[in-house]
Amino acid sequence: MAAHDLQLQVYTDAGRREGLDVRGAYVHDLGATRREPVDVDRTSVASAEQVVTAAAVRIRARDYAPNPGARCRSCEVRTLCASALGLSRPGREQPAAQTEKTFITSSP
Repeated sequence: MAAHDLQLQVYTDAGRREGLDVRGAYVHDLGATRREPVDVDRTSVASAEQVVTAAAVRIRARDYAPNPGARCRSCEVRTLCASALGLSRPGREQPAAQTEKTFITSSP
């Protein structure tokens, strides 16, 4: 799953639940001047909903087991997580320039 797929699939799910006819979702990379489509078919959106539901169950159960990896570099709790200390040093990383914007589209 690409970096923004889950986010846009969740937005799509929410929009459809509100009655919007969401037909597409795209990540616009402003630095590379390209647009990448994100799958928002029923299967992809249902899979995203399962991922979010599983995460909510873990949060409610206070299951905060670390899952270290490359994701630690962009995790918002890396400064508090002992598992992330070897992967990123708070204060040493420069914030990345924002080069992507996410969009969902729907028909009126």
